[in-house]
Amino acid sequence: MVVKSKKLIILGVIMIIASLTIAGCGGTQKANTDTNTNTETSKNNTPFVIARSTDAELVDPGFAWSEGDIDIVFHVFDGLVKFKNDDLEVESALATAWKSSEDGK
Repeated sequence: MVVKSKKLIILGVIMIIASLTIAGCGGTQKANTDTNTNTETSKNNTPFVIARSTDAELVDPGFAWSEGDIDIVFHVFDGLVKFKNDDLEVESALATAWKSSEDGK
């Protein structure tokens, strides 16, 4: 009796795994796109969907503090200089040239 119930449990588990595998691999339906997503139209007029965790509420770099705000600010506002490596060496980003004052400030 115990052997028969173990066989039935194993058979049931195999059937569930097989049905989930077939269901996961099947179908050629197009993905349902939400109308509230951030989209940009490419040259062939197909939407380019950008998946983000939150929407930006502010685009002011002085007041941006949430992930959604900082992500947009980071990509919109380029700095004059940027860090070159982990040693904090500075290189130009938008600046073409700069010089330090005599007092080093």
